[in-house]
Amino acid sequence: KLTDEGIFPPVIKMRKEDSIVFFLNSSSDALATVAVEFNEHTTHCASTNLTIGEHGVIASSKPMPPREFSSVCFHDSGTYPVTAFGLKKNPAGVKATIEVE
Repeated sequence: KLTDEGIFPPVIKMRKEDSIVFFLNSSSDALATVAVEFNEHTTHCASTNLTIGEHGVIASSKPMPPREFSSVCFHDSGTYPVTAFGLKKNPAGVKATIEVE
């Protein structure tokens, strides 16, 4: 969840079989965006409000209003840094991590 206080939980641990993470904007009024660093890892599914950019970063293509979500699949084991922008706690960016076993 993206909340007024930041990303909850700040670390998500999952198995490859779980494969997908949903980012829900649960803030009171923030227009939030997310960026997930895939680096050398691959993915072949993400919601339409995310785009695959340069250097292995999958990011919001437009801000998400409250109660909207985006999702992305994880097919490789590894650690994926996540940054959410636009949240009240730190509009310049709040960090989290997704760890795939």
